[in-house]
Amino acid sequence: MNNRKREFLIANIRSGYTRIKKFDILVRPASLEDIIDSYEVYEESFQEALDDGLMKTEDMELWMAANGFWTNLDEDLSKKIQKEIENSKVTLYKHYGNQSLVRKERKRLRSYEKQYLSHVTKKNIFYSNTCESYAESNRLIYLVKLCCERRKEIEDEHIDSIIKEYHDSILSEETIRFLARNEPWRSLWSISQNCQLKLFSNEEPTVNQKNLILWSKTYDGVHESMEPPPKVVIDDDDFLDGWFIEKSREREREAVKKGIENKTKNAKISSSKEVFVFTDNEEEAQQIYELNSPEAKNTIRQRMDSLNKSKGGYVGYDKFIDQKEEALSKLPPRRK
Repeated sequence: MNNRKREFLIANIRSGYTRIKKFDILVRPASLEDIIDSYEVYEESFQEALDDGLMKTEDMELWMAANGFWTNLDEDLSKKIQKEIENSKVTLYKHYGNQSLVRKERKRLRSYEKQYLSHVTKKNIFYSNTCESYAESNRLIYLVKLCCERRKEIEDEHIDSIIKEYHDSILSEETIRFLARNEPWRSLWSISQNCQLKLFSNEEPTVNQKNLILWSKTYDGVHESMEPPPKVVIDDDDFLDGWFIEKSREREREAVKKGIENKTKNAKISSSKEVFVFTDNEEEAQQIYELNSPEAKNTIRQRMDSLNKSKGGYVGYDKFIDQKEEALSKLPPRRK
């Protein structure tokens, strides 16, 4: 994105106005009073939809599950794809210097994201038939009509197109992040922290303004962290997402480790060679497993293989491969 384009977008965001050129419409930023009034429209529309027989979101989800449109298997698949997306981003972050690997992994990541979008569309497509969707649509129509300052007469037949363009004026996360970490915004943001520079002409922030502030603060936090990532990571959304995910996982692992240490404080347990920690939570079980060293994980895999291959799922403790190897290592050396 060139400098002129960045300046235009920042000026547009700072003004708070939305320009819908096709219909010669200029929509001013909503005031707090406008927003309050719009939610009164929302409540009235919600009740109207309910009276007309539309389902609430939670009822729609139950209906979808009962009719096989979105089941627990679909929900599990959604979470699985999200986890694959996270793992892919962590891989990109950890290997950001390996261009060949990055190209392959980024291609894999885009495939996961496309798969996820396609999958959740199955669920989201029904949202338009809910009370919440009908009420939100009417609220937005009310706000757009109320906040028009320069316009032709809005025809009802054009309202759907106008709302779509209004939605399209909300910049993507990728664009907002690029603007937040680059000029001319970065200087404006820095100056505003040290003097009374007014960043926006309106009082109540628009969606673009809120997102720009949130990402600006996020980048500040990244730069101020104890071990900030290099610039090449900060400037790449996939790399930086991977950094965020990895740091979050590190905090989770540390919390789990401290929790286990609190459970195993007595001398008998802490001095044991092997400690079994019980949990009925699958996610916590995975976190506990990840605390094992690579050698311990290999031992677990070997023992599970032995159990799976055994008759009746039983193997004597001394018959495990690691125990046999340990026993052999304790034997005195053979005399030549």
